[in-house]
Amino acid sequence: MLSAVAIVLCLKIYLILFVMDFALGLYSFFSSFVLFNVLFFAYTKYKDPYVKVMEDKDNEKEKGEKTTGRSSSFAPLISIVVPVKNEEDNIRNCVESCLNQTYENKEVIIVNDGSTDKTAAILDEIRKEVGVGGSGGGGGIVVGGSGVVVVGTVPALASNRTSSTPFSTSSFTSASSNITNNNIINKPKFHILHLSRSVGKKQAVEAASQIAKGEIYAFMDSDCDMAIDAVEKAAQVFISDKQLGALTSHGRVRGAHTGNVLQKMQDVYIDGSCRAIKAMETTFSSVTCCSGSLSFYRRAAIQHFIHDWAHDRFLGMDFKFCTDRRMTAYVLGTKPTLVRDKDEDQKGVEGEKVRANNNNTTTAFASPILQTGNDDLNTLKSTSDPDIDDTKAPQHYWNVKYSQNIRVNVGVPTTLMALLKQQIRWKKSFIRSLSSTGGMYWRRPFYPALLYYIQTAMKFLRPYILFHALFVLPFEGDIRSTILWLLGVLFTGMIYSVDFRLRNPGDRLWIYRPVFTFITTFLYTWLLPYAAATIRNKGWR
Repeated sequence: MLSAVAIVLCLKIYLILFVMDFALGLYSFFSSFVLFNVLFFAYTKYKDPYVKVMEDKDNEKEKGEKTTGRSSSFAPLISIVVPVKNEEDNIRNCVESCLNQTYENKEVIIVNDGSTDKTAAILDEIRKEVGVGGSGGGGGIVVGGSGVVVVGTVPALASNRTSSTPFSTSSFTSASSNITNNNIINKPKFHILHLSRSVGKKQAVEAASQIAKGEIYAFMDSDCDMAIDAVEKAAQVFISDKQLGALTSHGRVRGAHTGNVLQKMQDVYIDGSCRAIKAMETTFSSVTCCSGSLSFYRRAAIQHFIHDWAHDRFLGMDFKFCTDRRMTAYVLGTKPTLVRDKDEDQKGVEGEKVRANNNNTTTAFASPILQTGNDDLNTLKSTSDPDIDDTKAPQHYWNVKYSQNIRVNVGVPTTLMALLKQQIRWKKSFIRSLSSTGGMYWRRPFYPALLYYIQTAMKFLRPYILFHALFVLPFEGDIRSTILWLLGVLFTGMIYSVDFRLRNPGDRLWIYRPVFTFITTFLYTWLLPYAAATIRNKGWR
């Protein structure tokens, strides 16, 4: 496969010099250049972080050595956060995949972002099925628009969904280690936050972050569901690599084999994008986008940024898009924190209070929003086991990686119109990320940065290239250059098809990859200028 790309790459040099239109040939050459480098690093240099951890443990056992670093029995608390709005068809599947994780030391926080369908009712049904234990529920705190703290029990708070209070909560620990109805295999803490009005995905995550106690966050979209061992595998990687700031998973489309053609095409595309592009970037610990479908972040790497991320402003307006790329860019551009002063946490709490007072006209829950049980505020906002107290002065930026072994099923658009709307949102996010990822990625290793900037430039040149190839050259009588360029597009799609087939023997979805390559070339290309022209439009769907 690599040999085929290398041969075509050399052939394109000849075509540029003697056969093709220079502009079209040069663009085609760089397309193959990027493809070759992506495949080369993905298949000769990439080592799955989880596989590496397991191999290191096996080697240590064989040599009779003690595990370096923390005890192998150490299990950091992981906070699984799922913001949801109007996802009645999949929310049960999503939540149960969180509760059923084999990893025991976890808490699950579901934020209902003002859903208008049956999502809230389904969440409450799950709460009843899991049970609230012998205590009958905990206490809660809600901060209203005026900043007044209202204290009450969980049932009392539940009645506030339609009031001026931003949200209500349900919070409990499961009653037993095995709930037969839902097959829940351990006892996670389970919080449900009902927001009475929609505030958007980012601010919903911010609300959850103010009650989350985990040392590691797991952020998952509500139309997804993760493999039963996803959190356990991620925990192993974070324990092994203290420099790891973020870790993203491998996505496959849920129900692709029984779904429609669009679902099949998106499945093979998502699979290839993860295994090729993210794997290449992982060889340099510099993944540019941790997917919203399921990604993990070390609390120390993002906690101080969550508020700014949730209230991001761009072109003088609140910008609700760019959730994943913006968060990833922050981790990529920062270094592990120095040893903290003993009173830093208290200063942080006071800072949050000041920030809330300064912003209470724009968001009702900028200050701490929920308290459960008998925890005081300082305890609630602290991590389960901070992992940065013993660090020395940071020499390197956070590592950002991808693991093929951490799996998540992804829900995707099932109609062309829904797919185009999704892609327009993603293009707007890409435009916003140019000043964040693009403004700092040069600090990362040189070669992935080079490939990133080449690909970024090519995305903006693609509309011109497409117009030049399909209209200008044929009008001038140069059909040959257009045909050769189209063959190059087909070749790229076929290479990714072969890649998929080799990794998934017997899976016939590979045949959809070339078709989707033409869709991305001839349809997605025009969405970038359209997204730029309509970037002030805040519509989500």
